[in-house]
Amino acid sequence: MLALEQQVRDHNADPWRRPPGWSVEEARKGRLQWACAYCVEQGRALIARPWIQTFCDALPYFAYYDRTLTCTDCQTSFVFSAREQQYWYETLMFWVQSRPKQCPACRRKRRQDKQAQAELKTALDQLNADDADQLLHVADLYARLGRLAKARAFFGRARKRAGMDMRDLGGLRLGLATAQKDLNPVLNPWRICFARGGFHPDLVAEAAHADNRIVLVDPDRLYT
Repeated sequence: MLALEQQVRDHNADPWRRPPGWSVEEARKGRLQWACAYCVEQGRALIARPWIQTFCDALPYFAYYDRTLTCTDCQTSFVFSAREQQYWYETLMFWVQSRPKQCPACRRKRRQDKQAQAELKTALDQLNADDADQLLHVADLYARLGRLAKARAFFGRARKRAGMDMRDLGGLRLGLATAQKDLNPVLNPWRICFARGGFHPDLVAEAAHADNRIVLVDPDRLYT
């Protein structure tokens, strides 16, 4: 511990110029995150490099070990691993008092929603109101975002433009979207992809794995 403290001092990384021995005193008070040599040897903790961390009014980390946090979105507990902490504070250089607020599933859901929002904006900007495929794509994006009223409206418009009965197809997608929204909106939502004339090989390969929860639907083949 004192060796790490000396490294901080040697790199002029302590903005408060604390007197020697401050790390031991802070550890005794329970305010410094550190680990004993045995825990490090057993792989329960990782030695940190406090002199490269970003800190000012909070103490740097002398070691990293798995911590249990609560997700602000779904209120479930998740592990902020020692390796992830090291990446946050020594590679990304986040402030040491920063913490992930969402669990990995909720963070993934937020990224997916952000991507869907961007796709939706592009789709709406380039929308041909007479093209059933484009209307269906917009409906799918709205459904992925949980905006079911909008999704139903665009499914209806796509059905009229296509001149076919697509109620079952729309019901499938909206039913899954409703189920995931009512049961748990953050757990691996189904992704329903609609297209005529086949799908990209990469998407077909991705859909072949059940864990990815992807359904590929070709309306032409479905109604022939």
